[in-house]
Amino acid sequence: MPIPNMLSVLLPSFEATNLKNTLNANCDAISESLLPQFENLRDLVGSEQGKPFLSKPVQTLSEELVKMLRSSGLEVKGLRDPSALEYIIAAMRNTLELRPFIEQCISRDIGKQVVTASLTFNKSTLLQLLDLINFFVLYSGTLVNYITAEELGAVENSNIAVKGIGPNDLQYLHVRMVTYGIACRVLATPQSKLKADYAEIPEAVFDEDTYNDLVKSFGSKATDPLGLSAVPFPLTIIYRINLSWNEWQMDNYDEVCEAAKAAEYRILLFKKQQAEGKGDAALEILIEKHEKRLDSLKRKRERLAKKNGLE
Repeated sequence: MPIPNMLSVLLPSFEATNLKNTLNANCDAISESLLPQFENLRDLVGSEQGKPFLSKPVQTLSEELVKMLRSSGLEVKGLRDPSALEYIIAAMRNTLELRPFIEQCISRDIGKQVVTASLTFNKSTLLQLLDLINFFVLYSGTLVNYITAEELGAVENSNIAVKGIGPNDLQYLHVRMVTYGIACRVLATPQSKLKADYAEIPEAVFDEDTYNDLVKSFGSKATDPLGLSAVPFPLTIIYRINLSWNEWQMDNYDEVCEAAKAAEYRILLFKKQQAEGKGDAALEILIEKHEKRLDSLKRKRERLAKKNGLE
């Protein structure tokens, strides 16, 4: 949704404490759950610098994402031809490095509260960036769950069925891939460049009537140096619907952690399947337990979106 139009759907205000808590919860989900499993997955499947996945649907996803990120000019230090996993890992590591700076920007530029009716270009950039991080984390959780389930089922002579994938997961991963690619590019921006770009964003207040004229006056490179206008906003329901922020945040965090935990046990089972040619009943029970919790949380999120007409 274009920035001028989104003003009418955003909540009237946002508390800085909630924005900081969400940033911290998402960064914790990356550091404690997602990043370790993406690194384990990279080491497991050996998908380094273009080596293919076992699963054809996963390989197709990987090729599409790599093509998109390569064309964006995103680079991974030390690698000539990064794989999809390596691009994602680089974006995750950089997001964690950006965390103190983003938190500092919230404290300095938003104070205690940001009011939608008096949004400035730098404040709207912060809201969009936080929204993008939240989307990046949720998509990454769905992605690592999908990849590990598919790869486990694709092991040669595997007798383990592919389970734990939602009926709409693959469609979601394809439909939202462009947004995810932009998220990877933006979140992989070196801290020095992001700081310099952010410092140039004008603090001018805009509304639906003045936005376009102000962009022409300042220039789009000044008002949107990160290229966030290419991303739908808001992506996150909490920016539009008055919900319990703490409950919503905890559900999101739990969903990502359950996906990562299921992925962790699938990776262990994958290694056992490759080494011994058989499964492990205890591991399969653990995987199923986390798959059920993940499914319950995803269904809750989907019901919430449907109830509010945001499918």
